[in-house]
Amino acid sequence: MSKELRVISIGIRLVSQGIVVCETLETDTALFDFHVVVIRPPSFRGLQAAQSGIYQRWHSAMERKRNELVPFFAQGGVLVVFLDVPDFYSISKSTGRGSITQTVNNYEFVDDKMAYCLQKGSGQQVEYSDSTEPFVSVLKKSSVAWTAYLTRVPDSHLRALKFFAHAGAAGNLGGKMPYQEGHIIVLPNVLKLDEESFLNVCAEYRFKRQGTTPPEWESKVVMPGLLEIEAAIADVDKQIAELQKARQRVFKNKWKSELHIENSCTKRVRCNWNPSSYVPWTTWSLVQVRVK
Repeated sequence: MSKELRVISIGIRLVSQGIVVCETLETDTALFDFHVVVIRPPSFRGLQAAQSGIYQRWHSAMERKRNELVPFFAQGGVLVVFLDVPDFYSISKSTGRGSITQTVNNYEFVDDKMAYCLQKGSGQQVEYSDSTEPFVSVLKKSSVAWTAYLTRVPDSHLRALKFFAHAGAAGNLGGKMPYQEGHIIVLPNVLKLDEESFLNVCAEYRFKRQGTTPPEWESKVVMPGLLEIEAAIADVDKQIAELQKARQRVFKNKWKSELHIENSCTKRVRCNWNPSSYVPWTTWSLVQVRVK
């Protein structure tokens, strides 16, 4: 692994030298202190049910890690989530209007809607739709044993996910998206991960694909060929303006011609009007028109 790449793995044990390994998301280690964060979501199985203290503990842990990811992404960090079974922990809370249910799920560190888009299921067959994606090569070198798949894209900031690995027609297993200055990657669960290729791809995403803000001097630099293109566009705009003026002249001449015809016809009409020829009880008068 590159000595420059700082990696923390949570819920999934990576054995490469230099990686910080944590068993749970409740760790006090700040995520924004790393270049790459690798997480397999925790399970609530085995916890005593419906305990307010347990709910508050996990709710606080999810909120804390979600807040730590804000500066992490601003620094260009890469978050890799290995999809596992969605899990929920709920309690009932009494209020003046009755009882309400409060729930925390095991994907809330990245998005509170993601767990509801996942379906529990297991398998080893994976279909790939983008052979150029570096993480596809990683998965092919690893032993994939997926335990959950996405049936739809979450209606959240994760809606930009582009998938490259699929569980047939059932759903999606692997995807990626740029997020702020960093990236979010989702991968299927694995029995054995090819760590060398995995870390190399993580380093590529962190250092070579990092988004950057254009410098202030960008607008002052003249691009080769740009002036010629802008001059050609200006010439085309001038031609369009001249054509529009020509079209207006055509319509104007047509209108004058029609008006001349109308005036000629009007001159051949004589109207005989008698002031006394009003229709009784109305303001109408009778006009006799004779055309020569």
